[in-house]
Amino acid sequence: MTAPQTSPTVEPRLEDRQGALPIPPGVQLLQLVQRHWKFLLGSVVLTTGVTLGVSFLIPNWYEATVSAVPSSRGLPGLESVLGAAAGVLRDIGALRLGSLGQQGYNFLVILESRRLKDSLIERFRLWELYDLPDTARHRLYRKLEKDLEVTYELNGNYTVTARHTDPQKAAAMANAAIEVANAIAAEVTQQESGQLRRYLESRLARLDSAAAQVADSLRLFSRQTLVFSPLDQAQAAAKALAELKAQALSQQILLEALRQAYGESDPVVRAQQRLLEEVRQQLQQAEQRPGLVGDFPLREAAGVGLRFLRLYTELETYQRVRSLLLPTLEQVRLDEQRARPVLYVVDPAVPPQLKAYPKRLLLALGAAIGSAVLSLLALLLWQRWREWRALMQDDHLRAGQEG
Repeated sequence: MTAPQTSPTVEPRLEDRQGALPIPPGVQLLQLVQRHWKFLLGSVVLTTGVTLGVSFLIPNWYEATVSAVPSSRGLPGLESVLGAAAGVLRDIGALRLGSLGQQGYNFLVILESRRLKDSLIERFRLWELYDLPDTARHRLYRKLEKDLEVTYELNGNYTVTARHTDPQKAAAMANAAIEVANAIAAEVTQQESGQLRRYLESRLARLDSAAAQVADSLRLFSRQTLVFSPLDQAQAAAKALAELKAQALSQQILLEALRQAYGESDPVVRAQQRLLEEVRQQLQQAEQRPGLVGDFPLREAAGVGLRFLRLYTELETYQRVRSLLLPTLEQVRLDEQRARPVLYVVDPAVPPQLKAYPKRLLLALGAAIGSAVLSLLALLLWQRWREWRALMQDDHLRAGQEG
């Protein structure tokens, strides 16, 4: 009686598998792909087809870019309108401009502002594009931030890229962003000019008040002391005093000569003595009593002159500052009424001819590669699970035979 033939589908025993030569992992992978190539091909084709079908349901999005450069004007704010007068005012301490020498704000602050986003949402009714309620502003902001890209290039220009399902609206959104930014910047500039104008007006009012007080003090001081031109009056006083001293010295010399010639008791000598005493008395009164050059003694002329000059210098300083601030104030008033664009468009946005996304070919290629990798990984896991299951069955069978 012959022994039954072993079926070729029966799994080899554990001892046979342990004694067989190990198969390299690469060969195992190739064998696995060869055995299940239909499954791999089907999964890749199915996944790629589904991805392509879904991608055609996604609307086409277009993007348009506008490029703009900032104004070439100098420093904004007070430094730009003061010009050369700013240095003089800073030197004399009339204004403190230490913090105003810095550059102005970056225009990205305006281009990324909430007001600009609100304007674009209202103008283009973006809640319809994103299928969101008009009141869901935070969600609309997040959507718009993805579709409105603002960058500052190294060349110094600003680019605004807008995305929309309609190419015409994409270009209109990009151009409108620059328009709205200029409107916001003009309002900010007017606010800045208004603050500067109010400051200059208040400063001029304080200068006029201080100058009026100094002028009243100078007028009262001049009325009390009769000083109106200290330098000219000092020159006249010095000349008059020199003449009196010269006259007194000449009379004294003449008196000594008469004494030598006629003696002390001569009537001519006595008359000359009285004349010399009168001249000396006049010189003493000129030095100690007011009236020679003003209503003050000559000994106090230096102090009176310095006080007059101090008041006069203070008044001249106020007048000089006022003469410098008046043209500046007029320039600020003119700039406040004149609107200037902050960003000048170099390359306006035009409606794009090609869509930006979705990239259907790239989506299909990515889906095919991803499906192949995931399918192969699933086959490997499934194969490992079969091997582990067979190993567990062999161990159970051997444990039964030994028992």
